[in-house]
Amino acid sequence: MKKVLILLLWLLPSCSVVIFAQTQRIAGTVVVGDGQPAVGAAIVVKGTNIGAVTNVDGKFVIAEAPASAQRLVVYHVGMERKEVDVAPNVYIQLQPVEQGFSWNVKAGVSLFSYRRPDGLDERTGFSVGAGVEYNFSRHWAIQSGLMITSKGATAEYEGYSPLSSSTDPISYKAKISPIYLDIPILAAFKIDISNHVKFAINIGPYLSVGMGGKYELTNTGGHKNESHNPFKSYSSTAEMKDKDALLKRFDIGVQGGIGFEIWKHYLINASFQHGFMDPIKGGTLYAGDTENHYPIGGILTVGYRF
Repeated sequence: MKKVLILLLWLLPSCSVVIFAQTQRIAGTVVVGDGQPAVGAAIVVKGTNIGAVTNVDGKFVIAEAPASAQRLVVYHVGMERKEVDVAPNVYIQLQPVEQGFSWNVKAGVSLFSYRRPDGLDERTGFSVGAGVEYNFSRHWAIQSGLMITSKGATAEYEGYSPLSSSTDPISYKAKISPIYLDIPILAAFKIDISNHVKFAINIGPYLSVGMGGKYELTNTGGHKNESHNPFKSYSSTAEMKDKDALLKRFDIGVQGGIGFEIWKHYLINASFQHGFMDPIKGGTLYAGDTENHYPIGGILTVGYRF
């Protein structure tokens, strides 16, 4: 019996060392986005129910966390759930849950043409309007808006004006500058690249509604053979009103882009559009034109979110 007691007394310190070695102490501080202490935040060792709650200074201590613990999960009301690596003294910064609607204004430049085998020269224009966004989370959002954008192209050719009876070849320059109201519906994904900068990528369909603009046909002598609204008839006869307009009123296509959000308010966006419909009525932009036309171009804007 005496030998058994001696053996137990010898093993007891060893067992205590083993038990102590199976736990670790984790301490740290939790703050919200602007550096203020996060009071009452819950910190849990991932995969367990072991954890702690922050005090008025945002500090916490988990005295006996499993030695195998590798990740902590942090919860706080109104803040995004966050996972961090275990460390002896960890600093955790939480960001607010970004849900709900916001709206913005944008303005910038556009560069458009029509995609076709022989090519057309691009036309530089403008893009201005307002947008709306609904954030489902910090990373996913739906974006839409109303953007007034000028598009079009320039073409040079030899032929004759559709309004002329002459068959003598003459050099012409056709400039088409339609103005559309664009209504995109985009799915957006965002990632943080720093505390105050987000990178965003978006894609989705858009609808364009023709509002106005100008179509000009000029010959080598500088004489304007035609100049009119491309969405309205250039005929003076009532029976031809809107029937011989150059452009169709509506277009649909796909839009994609990338952008940056700085300090939550300042926006920089670069977008690409490709139309699915030939907007030219009758398929001809000028005499002798037999190719299909699909609007294609880019838009660069800066904006402000309210």
